[in-house]
Order: sequence, then C-alpha cells, then structure tokens
Amino acid sequence: MPSRSRFTREVPKAPKGRKLSSNIVKDVRGYNSTDPYSILKDSTSPYLRNARMYKSEDTRQVAISTRTGEEAFSIPVGETLDDSETAVTGASTIDVDNVNIRSQPFTTTTAGVLSKVAIGVDSANTRGPLQVKVYTDSAGVPSTLLACSSIVSSSVPGSPDYVDVLFIEAPTLDAATTYHLVLQSQEQGDVFTFSTTTNTTDAIASIDAGANWTATTYAINFKQYYASAGGVKGGIRFSPSTGAKVYFFAHGDNIYSADNSTGVVTSQVGSLDSSAEKVRVAQYDDAVFAVNGYDNLHRSTGTTFTDISGTSTTTVFSNIINHRNRLFGVKASEPTRIEWCNLADYTTWEGTAFAYVPEPKSSDPITGLVGYQDDLVIFTRDGKHRLIGDYLEEYQLEEAYGNMGAISQEAICQDENYIYFVGTDGHVYQWNGNEDVQLSRPIEADLDDIADIDNVRLTYYNDRIYYWFQTSGSTDYDGCFVYETRFKEWFYDTNRNINGAMLMPQENSIKYFSSRMGAIYSDSENHSDLGRPIEFEYHTNYFDFDAPDNFKQVRRMYLHFRIPVWRGVTYIGTDLDYRNQPEYKELMIEPTETGTIVGSFVLGDGSELGASEQYYRHRINSPGLATVFQIRIMKTGVDTPVYLIAHSQYYRNRRPA
Repeated sequence: MPSRSRFTREVPKAPKGRKLSSNIVKDVRGYNSTDPYSILKDSTSPYLRNARMYKSEDTRQVAISTRTGEEAFSIPVGETLDDSETAVTGASTIDVDNVNIRSQPFTTTTAGVLSKVAIGVDSANTRGPLQVKVYTDSAGVPSTLLACSSIVSSSVPGSPDYVDVLFIEAPTLDAATTYHLVLQSQEQGDVFTFSTTTNTTDAIASIDAGANWTATTYAINFKQYYASAGGVKGGIRFSPSTGAKVYFFAHGDNIYSADNSTGVVTSQVGSLDSSAEKVRVAQYDDAVFAVNGYDNLHRSTGTTFTDISGTSTTTVFSNIINHRNRLFGVKASEPTRIEWCNLADYTTWEGTAFAYVPEPKSSDPITGLVGYQDDLVIFTRDGKHRLIGDYLEEYQLEEAYGNMGAISQEAICQDENYIYFVGTDGHVYQWNGNEDVQLSRPIEADLDDIADIDNVRLTYYNDRIYYWFQTSGSTDYDGCFVYETRFKEWFYDTNRNINGAMLMPQENSIKYFSSRMGAIYSDSENHSDLGRPIEFEYHTNYFDFDAPDNFKQVRRMYLHFRIPVWRGVTYIGTDLDYRNQPEYKELMIEPTETGTIVGSFVLGDGSELGASEQYYRHRINSPGLATVFQIRIMKTGVDTPVYLIAHSQYYRNRRPA
C-alpha cells in the first residue's frame, strides 16, 4: 500500500451537504495561562506542565515533549546512615511487580532530611524502572506519600548488591518515627527481585497494588540516609588560569568544594554566620571572593577561604562583582553605598572610592550589580543606574533608561545581548540598555501563585531563562517557569526542588542547586528528576471551529506522536463545553522488534497505521454534541517521554445551541 502523509488535509468523503470540515494544528507551541480561550492561538496550550519544544536533529520536526531533568553530581553535605537492615540471616529473595508490591518499614533515630536509601537488589526482568516511594505510617501500613524516586533497570548490577535511590524532595523526617519504603514497578509486566532476611520480619505485602496489606516473615535489605538540612545559598565554578577547576557552593555556615570525579564535598570555611540567606561570589585576580552580608570579605585560590579584612580596609559587603579589573561591593550596613578597590589590587580600598546609589539614606536599596556594555549597571528595587568610566577621576553615575528595578541579584541574569530581571511586580523583563520589555504576560495568571516574589531566582542557560520559585502553600522551592528565547514561548515545570544554578560558559554546561540540602546536580538527558517521575500534561485549546453558537459533532480526533522506545500507558481524554470533566482512556504503547504496538496495530509493519517508522496517529472518539472541544494528554513516569507533533479534528456543524 502506498504511504501517505500523516498531516494531509484530505478528509473522508461524505454525501453532498454532509462533508466533514477539518481543523489541523501541526505547529504545537508553548503555554499561556492568561489570555481567554477565544483569543488563544490554536497552537498554544492553556495548560501545560513539564514540557519543552523539541526539535529533532534528523527530522527538524518541532514537537511538544516531556522535559528532561537532573542527576546527582555532589554527595550531599553531612550524608549519614540512620537506619538499616543488612543482615543475611535466612537470606532469600522476593519479587515485586506493578500489582504485587512490598513495603519495608524503617524507624528513624533522629530528625533530618532524607537524602537517599540503598536497597538490596538481586536481579531484574524488566525494561522499565522500579518506583520507590516514601510514606508516613498509619496503623502499620503506608499512609501519606512524602517522596518518590526510582531504580532504572540499567542500574541493576550483574550480581546482588545495594542500589542507591536518591530523593530530590529530601523530605524532612521526624525522630523516632516509623516510615515506609514502598516498592512497585512502574509498568505492568516488569519484575524486580530483592534480597531479604529473617533477622526481622516487619515487611508487609500487597497483591492489589496497595489496596490491602498483609504481614510477611521477612524484611527487605535496605539502608536509610540523612543529610544536613537547608538549601544551597550560592556557588561558582572557579576557573583559575593554572591548575584544576573547582566547584564551590555555600551551605549552612560553610563553603564547600565538590570533587569533579567523586562528588565528595570538603569544608573550606566552617565559620560563616549561618543567619545569611545568600552567599554571593566573584572571580577576580585568580581567586574567588565571597560575601554574605554578615561576615568580612573572604578569599580562596582554590581551597580554604580566608578572611582578608586584616590586609585591607574593606567592610562587610552584601554583594560583590568583578568589573573591569576591580572588585565592587555593596556595604551591608549602608545598602545604597557601593565601594571599589584599586585597579588590580584587592587589598587597597581608598576612602574616597565609593558612591551612593541613588543617594545616601535612600529607601531604594541596591539590589543587583551587572557588567554590561563596558558599564557597571547598578539595580535598585525601583530603577537602575550606570557607572561609567575607567578611573576614579572619570567615574560618572547616571540614571539608566528603563524605569523598572530588580528585586535581587539572584533575580537577574544575562546573555550576550540582554539583561533579564524580575521586577517588584513579579514579571520578567528584558533590557537592552534603552528600554524594559515585559516577557511574562502569558504567565501573568500564575504569578499570584508564587509564595514570595522577593526570593525568586533566574538562570540563563542554553537559550532558556529558568524562573525558580516557591508555590503558594509550599515550604520550599518547587516550581519553575521556563522561557524559550528562541521560540518566545513559556513552559511550567513542577516538583523541581531547585533554587538556582552555577554556569560553566567554557563548557556550555550547568550545575543546579538543591533547595533542600547541601548538594548540586548535573543537567541530564534522562527524563526524571534525580529518579522522581516527571508529570507531563498537555491540554489543547478549546476549539469552537469558528461557530461558537453551534453544536458540533466531532467524528474523528487524531493525535500525531513520535514513536517512543518505552512501554506503558498514556492517558488521552476529551473535555466538552468547558466542563473540566474529561473522560480519560488508556493508550497502551508496546515497543517490539518490528514496531510499536498501539492497541492491535504494529507500527512500522507496512499497514496504513504503521506505514511510517517514525510517527504514529491515534484516533480519539468524542461522544455527543458540544459547542467546544478540548483534547488532554497525561503521562507520569521515569524515562517515558511523550513527543506530540500535531493534532486534528474532523467535524460537522449542527443546529445552534
């Protein structure tokens, strides 16, 4: 049978007067939570979570796809074993799948944040991952979900051993309290085998995916670890002119270095004021300088940070930057005063080398310092100024164009052309030296969900602006808006416990800061957050097909996907007339040697449905009449990316509603 395009506008033939009309969207784009449905572009989604615009290098086909996540880089600060069961008495094994699941209780010794567990894994007969969930205890059975992570089949060793399971949520656990580790394969048919012991017999079993639990005569081998609580306060990749590069990050009352190969962290100060919420750093004169608003200026050439106030006239700074071979600092006790050292001499700070921005005793403090177009741009909460010139005698301070200020240094980032910043209204602005351009209008409706605007943070990396924030009702950073500067589209990420990042421009790479413990993460091509499943959800716009008063009969809806390599269920639903009561159905996808099975069809086998080995088309039947229609897609999982390329509807107009 000859192949034909999956995106043809040809519709099935119908009797005269009853022809089907079509609505085809093949340029799926980003997210807009603000504009009414009636004026949204067909390609824009009113609800989109954990997605990106994907462009395949081989097909150049744009699609909405599940985002990637993070993987471990450093060992968390203070990671310590708390509870375990490692005995081999009566050693045996048990199997766990999607329905026959097990829970291993553990009892904490002290309070702390859960960084990881290690579980004794014997073997695996699976292509998909195993989910490891942490629950509270209620009457001896799992109750409230606290965290979720996973073991992927590729990490299962060739012989029985312990496998680490990392938790990006790092939930806080109470002392002397029982919790549950629940083990369950992500998809049906996958089986993991775990090592057990009769040294204790407190494991419980379920044969109905957790609906009911029964006692057993064994325990599953495990180890449970704590780490020091509190997020990373700042960091830098130190790149000296000679010697090895060093990762520095601040946590608690300390600054740590992280080994590039092992991830082992080493204390480099241990005496800073723990009241400081942020530590700001700058590389200058082949050294790293750190300030926090409480302690004197500290300096490191690659190892220990030392207080250098005894060799200079510096005061306590709240912010610092290297600009044109000088250090500039904001005086902590006078937040409108900026001071600078002599040219190429951090040990000398002249008594006349200062300026007030915008003026002494102003109620508008300095919030950020950025080098831009050879000038030092000084942000305040209500505006911005330029410090122009090369020498003290030449310095001129003038108010910059654009009347918006920034809320903090952490809420400012830049690329080669623009400065991006968050204003006091929570919006993201782009500044080119002359005017402020608001970028965040499409997500304006979500800005009210931010718990604390003053503590949001921005990161620019790889043509994307990351806007980290804490959602209302949350006790931690857990949300992130993402702006694609190439496509000018917004996206919304959930369950990312990250409060910032450090960049390595020379390597075009990034390290993320944990907001829960002293740890940094690497960017990953895997589709999980340190093992946590990613919750992808996509809604199309509501379509009235240019006839808002008419009932429509949608005979066929199609979704066009790239064929994935994973096996499992995706949920597809439709919502009618803005009811927000979608009816979901399961779309089972099964990779095989000859193609991917969707229902009873094998993709790539030469049939009409499987004529292409790269794409498949899924038909949705929409019951009843309605004035507007919406399609929804949901998939939660580890390494289960969805690639939506296009969607289409074929309909007939009926009588007016």
